[in-house]
Amino acid sequence: AWRQAGIVAAAGLVALETGRDRLGDDHGRARRLGEAVAELLPGSVELDRVVTNMVFVDTEAVGLRSAEALDRLAAAGVGAVQAPAGVRMVTHLDVDDQDVDIAIDAWRAIADAAKEAS
Repeated sequence: AWRQAGIVAAAGLVALETGRDRLGDDHGRARRLGEAVAELLPGSVELDRVVTNMVFVDTEAVGLRSAEALDRLAAAGVGAVQAPAGVRMVTHLDVDDQDVDIAIDAWRAIADAAKEAS
């Protein structure tokens, strides 16, 4: 009963044919982002958990409300979602090195604001 099954299957084929070759790029970008946030907000990122394309930032561990961090990231054009103790970011096909730089700059502004507030 799936009328558009071919469209979904086509996306899967593209992922299988080209996605595996570029997974290393996504993982490397996530690692760079995680390391930068960990340096800006010590205690916020467990670097041993940054092994794929996901970065979890524990904003509560550094005294930030996740909603505030998400608002500031969104204002900078950085996509992120709520995670159990903070924020989750994911690198993927549509995220390049420049996008990671933008995210790092956004986190730098968040860290600076947090330092001023304390």
